[in-house]
Amino acid sequence: AVLEFNISHSDLEMDLLSLFVLFLPMKDIRSVDASYNKITINNIDVEAICHFPFSNFSFLNISNNPINRLETMCLPPTITVIDLSFTNISTIPANFAKKLSKLECLYVQGNQLIYTVRPDSPRAATRPPPGTVHISAISFVRNQAGTPIESLPERVKHLKVSNCSIVELPEWFANRMQQLLFLDLSSNRISMLPDLPIS
Repeated sequence: AVLEFNISHSDLEMDLLSLFVLFLPMKDIRSVDASYNKITINNIDVEAICHFPFSNFSFLNISNNPINRLETMCLPPTITVIDLSFTNISTIPANFAKKLSKLECLYVQGNQLIYTVRPDSPRAATRPPPGTVHISAISFVRNQAGTPIESLPERVKHLKVSNCSIVELPEWFANRMQQLLFLDLSSNRISMLPDLPIS
């Protein structure tokens, strides 16, 4: 039985759910490395059919793929390690923690966890007068839109969010992430040390 499967650097072009359908006969599979390909996530919500027969599947590397968004992600809930580095995601959505509740290691470095300011109407996109300050992207977490990091599974022990354009952590971070052992916030524009979980 295949336990570990590596298809990285293969110019593979498909959506993530279709990739996992290929693994369905491999019920004992534990690890998949599909990094450096052209894997995307289907925009259709497939939660109703998002069920997998895997009981030991724990590791997934889909880094360096044009994933773009995680809201409709369909993955085995048994995953404990996932690498989403350099996948062009801008948020970690509210349903992420629920979908991957057993997650212990999360790598999201190299993603721009920011809100992009878009004009409300075509008229608002007209050229502003000279001297106007225009903000095109922000990464503060306390704004009306919410936070780019909307949820994290509470079991996460290893979190790498380096080079993600974040300036602060969510207000709930210190209270919720009690099991955190390793935190990498390097290469971000954090001007003040955030509240961290009590050790």
